[in-house]
Amino acid sequence: MSVLASTSVASLFTISTDQWTAINKRIGSVLAIEGITLIISQDLPGYPDLLLSSKQWVASTFNGLILNSGAIAGYANSAITNFTNLNNEVKKIVGNTVPVAVQEQTRAVLDQLLADTSSIVGNADQLAKELRIFLTANKVVDAEIALNKKILDSFWAPLGIIITNVEAAAGAVTGTWLAILDDLKNTVARDLNVTLPFIESLDIDAALIAWQGIKSEAAAFPANMSNQENYWKSI
Repeated sequence: MSVLASTSVASLFTISTDQWTAINKRIGSVLAIEGITLIISQDLPGYPDLLLSSKQWVASTFNGLILNSGAIAGYANSAITNFTNLNNEVKKIVGNTVPVAVQEQTRAVLDQLLADTSSIVGNADQLAKELRIFLTANKVVDAEIALNKKILDSFWAPLGIIITNVEAAAGAVTGTWLAILDDLKNTVARDLNVTLPFIESLDIDAALIAWQGIKSEAAAFPANMSNQENYWKSI
């Protein structure tokens, strides 16, 4: 049975706005003290790496999240259109034989979904790598702040659970996309015998519900992130 869709691919878009705000405020704080890198690095040896990953966030990661959400919303919308059309044709079938036209349509929409998923996976993987680098650098600095608390006092509030949440979301996104891609490759690679049991195994109704949820979360993300760059843009 192929898994066509999973709402887990939208996990990053379900992170609350206040948690993204904390991250973007951290970016601003990191960039603001770049001028004293040599001094701050004495107590926070991980600061230079955090600075580099923060600059990466400003240069590509932040916009990458926005662009990725738009791409995924478009992906979900296309899948909804294609598989709704297929579903409507399947419901017209009388008896147990799938008409040739519906067989061809089934192959076509699966091929298109595979191509679209392959494109999304490449972008999602690169974004996940940048997020992991950034989150790791933050964990290192949070630990250093905790070790030097008497000296640094409340220098920066630790991101703590926020790092855990974003890490988990990024991992879920990457893992789920790869699983969907593998399923589609295995399905399309074989000589498909498009029968009613095969079409039923795709569980199109469930996939349509998942794509609707994905589309909703992804489409709302840019608005949720609006003005977030103000925490670091002027620095």
